Amino acid sequence: MVDPLAEALADPTLSAEARQKLQNVQDVLRADAQARLISLFFEGDEPRAAVAFGDVDAAELIVVVLHGIDTDLAAFPGWAGIARRLCA
Repeated sequence: MVDPLAEALADPTLSAEARQKLQNVQDVLRADAQARLISLFFEGDEPRAAVAFGDVDAAELIVVVLHGIDTDLAAFPGWAGIARRLCA
């Protein structure tokens, strides 16, 4: 199975800013067993991701965190903390 996040982080042409944003996502995924990467893609050089907290297949409720118009993955750790509290 291909890990799109690991694949993106292994790209030697990735900018330092994009790498840090992806590292933010990876750190959250490693720290929370409920966290699942749902989507990862690039809009130009900007990484975009959606992460769900909870069992997407079986849960009655999940929380999904993703980028917005004025937000990017630089703020992801803070969003993840909010999502964790909602799932608690």
